Amino acid sequence: MTVHTIKIRTEWWERVASGQKVAEVRKLDRDYQVGDLVELVPVREGLLGVLIRDASRGVITAEVGHIVRGGAAGNIGVTAGYGVLSLIEVSVGEPPEPAVEIEDEGKPERLCGATFSTGMNLVYCELAEGHDGRHAQATFTVAPTYAAGDGGRS
Repeated sequence: MTVHTIKIRTEWWERVASGQKVAEVRKLDRDYQVGDLVELVPVREGLLGVLIRDASRGVITAEVGHIVRGGAAGNIGVTAGYGVLSLIEVSVGEPPEPAVEIEDEGKPERLCGATFSTGMNLVYCELAEGHDGRHAQATFTVAPTYAAGDGGRS
């Protein structure tokens, strides 16, 4: 048995978690086998269209119960190189703990104005109380760091 960790967009994650969606169409770029486990990691579109981990949701773990492989004899309607994985024994994990703990919750401005090693400046931050009342969740927006006089290019 192999464990395959794969991304799934939040809207589809919701359907798998609720039991509405019981199969997953995937490119067969891995050696999926009946009995393997898939870990579906929820992702959403972030800044500049980059997919980022949706930390408000847990990882779904499911067993592959059956595979319809595209291009195989009799599997009309499934494109060669793709497959339909039936998901059984589905379980939804808890969301991860926040990656950053804010010790001084009374001063969120400590986070604003930060410069990251990637050359990005934090230009907006929004803090909300976490689900447990102790941790804070932060939403950040970043912009490139520009040198003075470079006309916005660096």
